[in-house]
Amino acid sequence: MIASPQSTNPAVAALAKGVSPAVLEAINSKVSPDDIAEAIRDMLDATLANGQKDWRAVEIAVKTYLAYTVGLPIQRQEVVTHKIISKPSPERLLNTPGAADALVRTLPAADRAKLLAALSKAGTVDV
Repeated sequence: MIASPQSTNPAVAALAKGVSPAVLEAINSKVSPDDIAEAIRDMLDATLANGQKDWRAVEIAVKTYLAYTVGLPIQRQEVVTHKIISKPSPERLLNTPGAADALVRTLPAADRAKLLAALSKAGTVDV
């Protein structure tokens, strides 16, 4: 049988996700399925100090039960990647939209005029 992460058998799903068989064996030797069922039953019957039903414990118990019997829903994750250039070349910066304008705005007025004149001669910027 090929292990699948979507398997309804938690041991098979755990193996497919890379959990060590030795770890699973150690857990199985110390905790029986009856122990787990009893713990879930206790959570379903849990009450707060004031005697009211502990709905957080009930929610956790139900989610745990469903995860082990039906399986968890697919957990979608948004992956955002950014392209970072550690040492951009001056030519690349000048060809980037807005970079030349930003560079020019940071210079004093005299240097700004010289830079604009040099860039316009080079055909990089329209003055």
